[in-house]
Amino acid sequence: MDNELSNDMRVVLKQKKPLCNWIPARYALTFLSFSGIFIVYALRANLSVTLVAMLNNTALETNETILEECPVIHPLNDSSYQYEKDGEFVWDENIQGLILGAFFYGYCITQLPGGVLADRFNAKWIFGGGIFVTAVLSLLTPVAARHSVEAFIVVRVLEGLGEGVTFPSLFSLLSHWTPIQERSTLTGITGSGANLGMVITLPVSALLCEYGFDGGWPSVFYVFGFCGVIWFLFWSLLVTNTPESHPRISEEELIYIQQNRHAISSSSSHQKQAIPWRAILTSRPVWAVALTKCCASWGFYTLFTELPNYFNSVLHSPIKRNGFENSAMYLAQTISVVIFGVAADCIRARSQLKITHIRKLFETTGLLLTGLCLIAVPLLRCNHVGILSVLILSMVFLAITTGGDTPVPLDLAPAYAGAVMGIVNTVTNCSGIFAPMVAGALTEHAETVEHWGTVFYLSGGICVVGAFIFLLFGSSDLQPWAVPLDIADDTQPIVSEENNENLPKV
Repeated sequence: MDNELSNDMRVVLKQKKPLCNWIPARYALTFLSFSGIFIVYALRANLSVTLVAMLNNTALETNETILEECPVIHPLNDSSYQYEKDGEFVWDENIQGLILGAFFYGYCITQLPGGVLADRFNAKWIFGGGIFVTAVLSLLTPVAARHSVEAFIVVRVLEGLGEGVTFPSLFSLLSHWTPIQERSTLTGITGSGANLGMVITLPVSALLCEYGFDGGWPSVFYVFGFCGVIWFLFWSLLVTNTPESHPRISEEELIYIQQNRHAISSSSSHQKQAIPWRAILTSRPVWAVALTKCCASWGFYTLFTELPNYFNSVLHSPIKRNGFENSAMYLAQTISVVIFGVAADCIRARSQLKITHIRKLFETTGLLLTGLCLIAVPLLRCNHVGILSVLILSMVFLAITTGGDTPVPLDLAPAYAGAVMGIVNTVTNCSGIFAPMVAGALTEHAETVEHWGTVFYLSGGICVVGAFIFLLFGSSDLQPWAVPLDIADDTQPIVSEENNENLPKV
C-alpha cells in the first residue's frame, strides 16, 4: 500500500541521512528538473537570436522591407549605433522558416515513445539522456551549418528527437513525486525553467554573437552545449526515479507523498500492465487539452521563433537590444508562472470549486487575454514601446494557463502521465512546425507592418479558439481507465476529486 510502510521499510528509512533536513527531496528534484528544462529551452531558444547574426543581410537583396516604414531606433548620425556585421549565410525567409521549424519535426516524433518508455522503465534516464544527446548535438551545430544548410537542418531535427522525450518523461517522473496539493506549484516552478531559459539565453546569445569566439555565433552553441553536459552529471548523481528509491528522503516526506498523490501503484506491476491506448486515444479530455495546448503554443512559438526577426527587420532593433527586449518578455512570464501556479493551488485548497472549474477559469482567462494582446500588436504599427509593452503583457497572461492546462495530464492519468503527455505534446508541437513556416510564407520578400500584422492576427485568433475548446470540452477529473488494476482492486481509498463518481469504488 502507498500509505502504509512495512517494518523493513521503516528500518531502512531510519538509517537514511537526509542530505539537508530543511530541503525536502521533492524540492531538490523540482530544482534539478527546473534546471533541466532551463537547459532544454536554452538549447532550442538560442537559434532564434543567433540566426539573425548568421545571415548575410546585404546579400539578401530580394527582401523588400522599406527602411522608412518604421523609424530606426538609433539615428544614423549617432556614433553609438552601428549596423551589425553581416553573417555567413544567404538564406531567404522560406529557408529560415524551414530551419526554425526543423527542430519540431524531430520533437514531435519522440513525444509518444518517450512517454511510453518513461512509464514502463525509468523516467530519470529518459529525461536526462534526452538533454545530454541534445547538448552534444549543439556542440556539433557550427560544423554542420558551415558544411551545408541540409546538414544544419538534419542536426536540428536530431536535436528535436533528443528533446522530444523530455516533457513526457518529466511528467511521468513528477507523477511519482508530486502531492496533489502542490501539483500546480511544483509543475509551475519546473515549467518556469523554460521561461528563465529564454530570459537568460536570448541576451547572452546576442552578446556572444557580437563578442564571442570563432566568429561570434558558433560560441552560442558551444557554451550552451557544454552547460547541458555538466547538468547531466549532476542529474545522474542526485536524482532517483521514485521517492521510494531515494537514499536521503525522510520518512515523513515519503509518507506525505504516498498519501497525497493520485492512485499510482506502489509496486512495479503497473509497468507491466498494458497502457490503455484505446481509452486514451478516444478520451475527450485528452484531446481537449491537446488541442488547447496546440492553440496556445501557436501563439507562443510564433513569438519564440519569429519575434527576433520581427524586431530586427520591421522595428530595426539592433541585435543586442533585440535580445534584451525578448528576454524581458520571458522574465515577466517566468515570474508570473510561479505566481499563478501557487494561486491555483491556493484556490484549490481554500475554495469549494472543483478542480475542473479551476483549470477552466485559468485556461480560458489566460488564452483570451493573450489572444487580444497579439491582435493589438499590428494596431500599434511602429510604436516600439507600445508593442513591447503589449507583448510583455501577452506573456504574463499566457502564464495564467499554468493553473490551467499545464497540470492536466497529471490530473487525468497520473499512472500513465508519460503516455498521455506524449500524445498531448505531439499534437501541441505541430504548431512549432507550422507557425514559423506560415510566418515565413506570409512575410516572404515583404517584411512590412501589414504582412506581419497578418501573422499576429492569425496567432491571436488561434489562441481565442483554444480558450473556447477548453471551456467547452476540457476536464481535469481522474479518468476511470487511468487507475492501475492493483490499485483499483485494493482496499484503500483512491485520492480523487469529489466529482469522480464514475471511478471504481474501493
